[in-house]
Amino acid sequence: MKPSKKIHVDKESFQDIAKRSNPGRVLKRKYRKKLATGFMSGLTTLLGPEHICVDCGANVGEVAGDLAATGAQVHAFEPDPYSFGELTRKFGSAKNVHLYNQAVGVGNGTINIYRKKAFDDDQQWNSLTTTTILNENSEKGLEAVEIEQIDLEAFLLKLLKKQEIAFLKMDIEGAELEILERLVQTDIFTKIRATAVEIHPWMFSGSKRFKSLRAIATERPEFNLNLDWY
Repeated sequence: MKPSKKIHVDKESFQDIAKRSNPGRVLKRKYRKKLATGFMSGLTTLLGPEHICVDCGANVGEVAGDLAATGAQVHAFEPDPYSFGELTRKFGSAKNVHLYNQAVGVGNGTINIYRKKAFDDDQQWNSLTTTTILNENSEKGLEAVEIEQIDLEAFLLKLLKKQEIAFLKMDIEGAELEILERLVQTDIFTKIRATAVEIHPWMFSGSKRFKSLRAIATERPEFNLNLDWY
């Protein structure tokens, strides 16, 4: 009897399954990705060494790298130890990139990030879903890693004492909701030229809070708040 062939299932196969199960969401993500790519192309042509950018949820540095290439001062936050190691390897010697192995939130303290238990099987891929949010919609069997959290508003205000912030980006896997609500209350977005956020409403079942934030972003154009980042 011939030995059976080993079946290889790669990430693209799982993505194909996702497309079949929820094609509308996949199309929306593709659309947001195109918008984000166009936005970054335009933004980077306007940035220079005199500007400050803040990247929250920098992961392995795709956005931080584009921002740093303009000569702008880039403050990059990444709580995941693996991703932060990659950031350090890429930008540890860059004088205009400032790295923080911390999560951003409302208030200072110590919190957990949650990663898949099979995280080590593909660290770069799995690091994309590392989150600080654990609720009824979270994947089961996640592993907790204790990390430091800093108060994002306080950090931004400290930077703003020196000069205006050109760009704030947040992709922090659900933690953005509480931060956005806080920053809206204090009108700090009027002091930041542009803010782009990837929101994760599916992590908050039945929540109307994201809908309220979208309404505020429309009603307050001076906020320059884009909630469709990819």
